[in-house]
Amino acid sequence: MRFAIVNGARSLAAPGMKGVCPGCRGDVIAKCGEVLKWHWSHVKAECDSWGDGESDWHIGWKERFPIELQEVFMGEHRPDIKGAEGVLEVQASPISTETIREREDFYGRMAWMLKGEDFIHNFEIKYIGGFMYGFKWKKPRPSWGFSRKTIFIDFPFGIFQPDFSSTTAAGRGVFVPPSALYKFVCGDNFAVPESAKDWYLSATELYEKRALVNNIAMQMDEISNTFAHSPGSWFKRFLEIRGICRVPAWVESVNSGLISSAGIWKGPNKYLAEVAEWKKHLNDYANCAAQWSSEFKARKQKEHEERLEQERLRAFRDLEEQARRDEAARVSAERLRQEMELQRLEAERRAKLEAASARASELLRQVTEFALEQSRGDVCSELLALRPAPFGGFGRWGTAELLELKASLLRAKGRLGDSRWEQAVKQGAAK
Repeated sequence: MRFAIVNGARSLAAPGMKGVCPGCRGDVIAKCGEVLKWHWSHVKAECDSWGDGESDWHIGWKERFPIELQEVFMGEHRPDIKGAEGVLEVQASPISTETIREREDFYGRMAWMLKGEDFIHNFEIKYIGGFMYGFKWKKPRPSWGFSRKTIFIDFPFGIFQPDFSSTTAAGRGVFVPPSALYKFVCGDNFAVPESAKDWYLSATELYEKRALVNNIAMQMDEISNTFAHSPGSWFKRFLEIRGICRVPAWVESVNSGLISSAGIWKGPNKYLAEVAEWKKHLNDYANCAAQWSSEFKARKQKEHEERLEQERLRAFRDLEEQARRDEAARVSAERLRQEMELQRLEAERRAKLEAASARASELLRQVTEFALEQSRGDVCSELLALRPAPFGGFGRWGTAELLELKASLLRAKGRLGDSRWEQAVKQGAAK
């Protein structure tokens, strides 16, 4: 704890001093050794369970804000910095997911400031366009992925605000000016302590230099996107025409949309002269790009017209070929229709012949039956004359059966002879 109440006022620790804790009102004594930073220690147990040791970096961040905003108690806990708008918790050591959530729920509107110097060698940042940067964090601290608040990372080359909403291993982020931190904590009407003004001015200058480089990147991208379909080759042509032999690596990277090889974010000061020089080339590049774009469009228009003419001729040939195919199909269809008509007529003819034949057969059958019926009486008389023995009437016999019976009797008569047959008839009549 950095501040205690001494004689009714907030006071830093000094050798031999005693005071009262602003939170629990318990007695505290000043610890002013040679190893640890001077601080206040409770005579009994520490009242804030979240209190822990503080490094020079931790204290340095507190001192960038007015004293009245440092370690202001909120209930039983004292955040590092508390302003009218929000809380800023400065965190160097790793903490658990449970601790992160507990503090965020308690403080409400807050942000975290992480010590990036501890993992700077595992944190890779690349410019990806506009004011946006991509990052990859090797061996990340996964617990920060569960944070629901704003996170800032303090790097020697600027204050970086990553987006850990998806994962802590990789994503996007932006560099922010120090004024953004003060506005988050205090609002628009913030005050920078006198002791922190040098840091504030140098950090702001670093941010503005980086913004200048980003503006160059955006301008060159805009020119390339406006005029060039292959900006890389156009840019090289521009350099050759202007006789520019020395091209900084970062310029070529900017032209391709990346500044991965230059590391401008780590030391933009040495690039400022080159940035100013290359700003002068932008108008020339734009004019060349406009001229080449006009030539490019004229060439493309000519190629387009030639392609349209070729497509028109091809379409005409396709129409002629289609007309020939349609005529051949029409002739084939007509021939098929005629063949089908002939088949239909032949089928109708066969059907008529079959119907006539059936009608003739039926008429013949009817005539035959009629003739048989007409001759039924004669057949019965002949049977009576031929009978060799008495037999009943013929009413239940059909004409065909009677004829068959007559034929049988005639065959029998032929075998017996007339004399024997007459004798049989007489014997039958006698019975």
